[in-house]
Amino acid sequence: MVARIISRVAFWSGVVAALSMPFVPTVYRWFNPPRKPPQRADSLWDFLGAILNGLGTVADSIAIAVWTLGVAVAVVVASLVALIAAWRAGESSQRKWLCGLPVLLAVALWGVMVLAF
Repeated sequence: MVARIISRVAFWSGVVAALSMPFVPTVYRWFNPPRKPPQRADSLWDFLGAILNGLGTVADSIAIAVWTLGVAVAVVVASLVALIAAWRAGESSQRKWLCGLPVLLAVALWGVMVLAF
């Protein structure tokens, strides 16, 4: 009985985590708003500041990818916990296969996000 509850909770937490993946860039931008670029490069220091702002943008993109990857890892862990609990509870093979749905959903959403950005 406890294994079935764990399986269902882990499955639905994996689905919710997978569906939250497209919102990761929005949440990241909310916590770390982008910096305003300098208007003109009048001196060498302004030019170097513009280059550093460009590197900051690259770092933000990498951070968003890492955050999204962290959510994807949580989806995989939740799916594995659901599968192990379903196996331990003696669930049907259809239910065991269903435990892989959050991972497939995360992979599909990751692909959509890569294509969109």
